[in-house]
Amino acid sequence: MNNTKASIRTMKAATSLTPNEFVAVRALFCEAWFSYETCRKVTLNGNERLRKYGGGRRSKLKTIDDKLFFILFWFKVYPTLDIMARIFGISQPQAHYWTRRLTPVLELVMKKKCVLPARQLTTMAEVMKIVPDIAFIVDGTERPICRPTSGMKKKACYSGRKKRYAEKNIIAVQNRKVVLLGKTYPGSYHDKKCIDLAKWKFDGNSTILADSGFEGYKCGGVVITHKKKRKGFTKLDRRNNRKLSKKRIVVEHVIAGIKRSRIASDILRIRTPKLSDKLMLIACGLHNFRTQFRAV
Repeated sequence: MNNTKASIRTMKAATSLTPNEFVAVRALFCEAWFSYETCRKVTLNGNERLRKYGGGRRSKLKTIDDKLFFILFWFKVYPTLDIMARIFGISQPQAHYWTRRLTPVLELVMKKKCVLPARQLTTMAEVMKIVPDIAFIVDGTERPICRPTSGMKKKACYSGRKKRYAEKNIIAVQNRKVVLLGKTYPGSYHDKKCIDLAKWKFDGNSTILADSGFEGYKCGGVVITHKKKRKGFTKLDRRNNRKLSKKRIVVEHVIAGIKRSRIASDILRIRTPKLSDKLMLIACGLHNFRTQFRAV
C-alpha cells in the first residue's frame, strides 16, 4: 500500500486510519467476517437462513478490503445511503443492507483488538483490582439525533443546553483512552443523573476528575471544579480550577477523537433501537485503536 503523505492524508480523511493501521485491522476483519457469516443462522430480517456460506448472488463488495473500506468510510464520513450507493456502485437498499451486516463484524474486530471500553461494573471492578491507585477523568458527551416523532420521547431527548434533540453518554478516560462507557440516555438527562443510573462505584483509592456537572457525586476521591459564587471566584478557586482544567483537557481531546467518526458527531439518521449505543461503542473502539497503534 502506498504510504506517501498524500495517500496517508486521503486514507485518514476517508477511514480515519492510516494505511498501516488499515492493514493491521484487515487480517482480524477477514477472520471476524468468516466466523460471523459461517455462524449466522438467521438473516438480517430475522428469517431462518437457507443457504450455506458463499451461496447466492455475488456481491459488488467482493474482497475483504472492499468491505472494510465500506464500513470504515461510513463511520468516518457518514454520508447518506444514496451517496454511499453511488460511490460504491450499488443500490440504496443494498447500501443499507451492508451497513447493518458489517457493523457487528467491525465491533467484533474491535473486541478482538481489546480496544472496546468496558460497559459492565464487574469488568470495571477487575480493572480497579489490578491498578487500584489510579486517576480517571469523567465527562459527558452529547450526540445530535433527528427529532423524535413521539411527544414523550421528544420532550425527553430535547437538550436545553445545546438547543437540539440529542442523546448522551458518560465516559471515563485514562491515558487518553476510553476505559468505561456508560449507557445511552436521552439528552435532557443531567450528567449527575446519568452517572447515578450507571452506578459506577470506583475504588476508594482512585481519583475522579470531573466538572461542576457532577457536583454531589460521591464515590472515591472526586475532584470537582468550583462553581462561581455570588461574589465571584476567589483567587484560590481560580487557581484550583485552572490546575484541574489543565488535567481535564485530556477528556476533551478524547471526545474530539471519538467524534472524528462523523457518525458520532453528525445528526444521527438511524432510529433503530439500541443501534445508536452500539455505534457509539464502536466509535470509542476506533479512537482507542488509533491511540494504541500510534503510541507503539
